[in-house]
Amino acid sequence: MPKTFHKSCLTMKYPDTWLHELEDGESGWTAVFQAPEPDTAFVIVGYHPDCDDVSIVLDSILDTLKAEYSKLDADSAMETISGLPAVGHDIEFFALDFTNSCQTRAVLSSIGVFLFMRQCTDEELPDYGDEMDAIVASAVIEDEKPGDVDEE
Repeated sequence: MPKTFHKSCLTMKYPDTWLHELEDGESGWTAVFQAPEPDTAFVIVGYHPDCDDVSIVLDSILDTLKAEYSKLDADSAMETISGLPAVGHDIEFFALDFTNSCQTRAVLSSIGVFLFMRQCTDEELPDYGDEMDAIVASAVIEDEKPGDVDEE
């Protein structure tokens, strides 16, 4: 049975076999959903309440990845998350003898920017690609800002 994550107007479902960590920061929070060991697939969701420009968040992520992985290919991408336009990049890079696929998407909502990042090795993609997509597809962003609650 899937678990439920809820914080800062965002509700998502994730597999009960996946691990979940939440880190609150000075300006927002980051949640990490990790596939079962020993696999490396993960989904990161970040909330930036004081940001009103998705390109700031997306450029920061892409610049960080480019600095770490010299051979990186990134194409612009768009999809819909929680009924809102989500822009970002489809990224491929080589690390630890594996080709890795990464997708970044950022959504500008009335309460700030939500970042969604999915990543795994291409070897894990057949096992976890659909699960990572389902986690992001389950996202529901509410219009107003209720109190913070983190549920599982």
